[in-house]
Amino acid sequence: MFAVLRDRCGLREGTSVLELGPGPGTATTRLLELGAGPLVAIEPNAASAEYLIAATDGAASVIVAPFEEVELEPASFDLAVAATSFHWIDPEIGLPKVREVLRPGGWFAIWANVHGDQTGDDAFHRATSEILGPTPDAPWPSSLDSETNVADLVAAGFSEVQYELIRSTMRFESAMIRALYGTFSGIARRGAAEREAVLDALERIAATDFGGGVERAILTPLYTGRKR
Repeated sequence: MFAVLRDRCGLREGTSVLELGPGPGTATTRLLELGAGPLVAIEPNAASAEYLIAATDGAASVIVAPFEEVELEPASFDLAVAATSFHWIDPEIGLPKVREVLRPGGWFAIWANVHGDQTGDDAFHRATSEILGPTPDAPWPSSLDSETNVADLVAAGFSEVQYELIRSTMRFESAMIRALYGTFSGIARRGAAEREAVLDALERIAATDFGGGVERAILTPLYTGRKR
């Protein structure tokens, strides 16, 4: 994925980068290692922003506000990225705004990590689908809905739009399953009692029905587009 940012999107030493919703900085750290600078991160959560500043030793300039409300200089970035965060942003506002702040020829990259192979048979998903229930609506359609997402990027004025699906696997012990699902927006949005009940059930199923841990397929849909 980061090779795509380097080889296609021009990420190198001195590339000015805008990151949307960096959270704890997992992607931010890698972007800095690959030469991003300056890097401006838009993070609406004050605690995450404080953690990010410490984690990057101040190398990331962090603005604490929702992206929709931030005022940025037009045509001021070479690359904008959203790592498992764009579903929190209204695309009707976010996509044109990203295009506005990119320099001509600048790139936008969006990716997410989808846990569980929704394109095939997934035993853990089948075992937990009734507990999880339907996924609450989010402004950004499913990250795997490539037809819709590519069309939205094109409609917002991006060219050379490409989509690819990167596959990997990782084993999660039952406690890790609980921690992982607790970060998912569809669960985090729920009330405290309902959220804990769902997480309890997920951890129990992983422990009792799957021998204490689950080998999860991870799908990483990646979209890139360029400002004309």
